[in-house]
Parts: sequence; C-alpha cells; structure tokens
Amino acid sequence: MIGSYTERLTVPNRITRADGHAFTTYSPTYETYEPSLVDLVVREDGGLRLTCGRGTFPWQKQSYPPSDPAPVVVPAVVLGLTHTFLAPAGQLGDEHAAYQGQWRLGLRVDRMRNVLAADKMSPGMGWYAHPYSRDDYVRVTSASTGQLVETQREIAERLVAPLLRGLDVADTYIPVKPD
Repeated sequence: MIGSYTERLTVPNRITRADGHAFTTYSPTYETYEPSLVDLVVREDGGLRLTCGRGTFPWQKQSYPPSDPAPVVVPAVVLGLTHTFLAPAGQLGDEHAAYQGQWRLGLRVDRMRNVLAADKMSPGMGWYAHPYSRDDYVRVTSASTGQLVETQREIAERLVAPLLRGLDVADTYIPVKPD
C-alpha cells in the first residue's frame, strides 16, 4: 500500500544550517514553493527532522456553479513519508553512529482543521467525508535503533494511525502492508 511512496527521496541541495546540514529541494538561487519543499536536516547533535511542504492542498469539486475548493490531505503521502523517514534514521543510528539507544519520534501536521482525506473525494460527485476536527495533528512515540531498523512499518503505524482514524481512512491503511 505504501510502496510507491517509499522510493528514494531526491533532495538535490546540501545547505549548511545553524544546527547541522540540510538535504533539501530548497535553493537560494531559485524560488521554491511550499508544495514542492522537502527538507531533511541532520543536526550536529544526531537529531533528524524532515519537513514536507505539501501536507494539504485545495481540491476543486467539478460542479456547476463552481464551488469553493476543499482542503484535502493524501493519507498515503503522510504514511509513506513517515515510513521513508524512519528507515534512514535507523540506518544512521545503527551503521554510522553506533547508537543503539532510544529515539523520540514525532509527527506534526498543521493546518488540519476541516481537512478531508483525498481518498474520500469523488471526481464530479464531491466528497463524502467528515472534516478533521483539530487544528494540528501531533503524535509522539519512542523506539530503539533496533526497532527502527527492523520494524519501521509498526512505528509508522503508531505515529500515523490516529490521524488516519480521524480522517476515516484507517481501514484502508492499517495495518501497514509490506512493500
């Protein structure tokens, strides 16, 4: 289910930041729009942060007269990026830093109030979903380096499952299917 979203992320630019190095689609030489932003920061203290600019986007229902666009999120992208982020975190800790301890992992998606799951949108028909009822989605969990190496799917599920339930699409994605 998430295989197509767990392909290698292409982040062409390496930029020095105050707290480490960023591997990013951002470049000071050309204008970057939020929907195309992917920014992975490897901090000097060993921490990692992935930012994706396109969490939500406006979806225009095909109707006459035209309606206002509804904000939507693609659950498979959120789940896929979360899963994709966990694998290199485990690999960095295990193979490059020799760190076998606990990681504190979090997911935050902002501007979620009244957002609908793209899965619940029907072209030409409109939507048949209930909007998400909070401004932000925040979930935190812990895992060891070994768990990050061996069980990324389960960790991604712990981080994303409540969001998917809130969007009424958990049955489609949970349990996370193998790639």
